Amino acid sequence: MKQHVLVVGDSSIPSHSSRSYFPFIPLLCPLSTLDRNMPSPAALTIYAFGVTALLAGISSLIDPSSTGSQLNFPLTCTPVARGNALAAIAMGLYYCLAAYQENTMFFAATVPMRLLTTTVFLAQGWTVPAVWEGAGAVATGAALLSKGGLGGKRKGL
Repeated sequence: MKQHVLVVGDSSIPSHSSRSYFPFIPLLCPLSTLDRNMPSPAALTIYAFGVTALLAGISSLIDPSSTGSQLNFPLTCTPVARGNALAAIAMGLYYCLAAYQENTMFFAATVPMRLLTTTVFLAQGWTVPAVWEGAGAVATGAALLSKGGLGGKRKGL
């Protein structure tokens, strides 16, 4: 019987592996794969950020007027809210993929950008998104600085 191999990045994964299907389940639920080690603390912070971005994006795509009203946007901004929702969905998927890959270079690159985003959001008066961004950035930075952070497995961008 011929065994099919799924190639992901620079690794080959046998198709009978628990990761042989399109990897959304392990991306969104890191503990669902039995053949992987526990994700690093930094990866868990990135997973948390990615999943919440994905869920916020889906919610905003379903009901963009609700998101607009939470951010004090007029109803005429509904198309912008939909576009922003798509960006949040994509960002959530990218963050989950980076966490799944234990991409510590990506983790480190997100910290200053998320802190800058926090500053901009606070200046706009968007407290909840600012706290979400800032707390996530601080948690990721702390996890990277802790034992095994940047010195662990590295996979390029």
